[in-house]
Amino acid sequence: MQETLAQAPFFDPPVSTFSNLYRKWGESSYGLLITGQVQVDIRFLSVPGDVVTHASSLEGTHFEAWKEWARVSKASGTPCIVQLAHPGRMSAGGAGIRPKEMRTLCPSEVPVVLGDSWADKMVSDLPSALCALSNHHQNRS
Repeated sequence: MQETLAQAPFFDPPVSTFSNLYRKWGESSYGLLITGQVQVDIRFLSVPGDVVTHASSLEGTHFEAWKEWARVSKASGTPCIVQLAHPGRMSAGGAGIRPKEMRTLCPSEVPVVLGDSWADKMVSDLPSALCALSNHHQNRS
């Protein structure tokens, strides 16, 4: 889920907008609430309007907004978990505050170098083995 309601420049939780939404969910007898994605790097958002943690999140009015969101979300006793995220390569240009020339960051840009042990060979052969197994089962049907 993505609420996409936070606004620049800090993308703090928009408590005035969230209050009614999370209060109603909290009162609805769900076993657990999970928030929309809260991005961990203000430079990389998945879409404009993502809530973001930032260098000042634990200070003053910023921190008060986070605390109020938590208070409203769990006011009726329903547990609420914040879903932390980083969009990696899926970060749209213009969605965060990164400079235009800055590339997106993601783990897949770091090449995996496997050795020559049997385990390394097994891991590198696993995708093709699973694909062959799947094809075998589909052909038997």
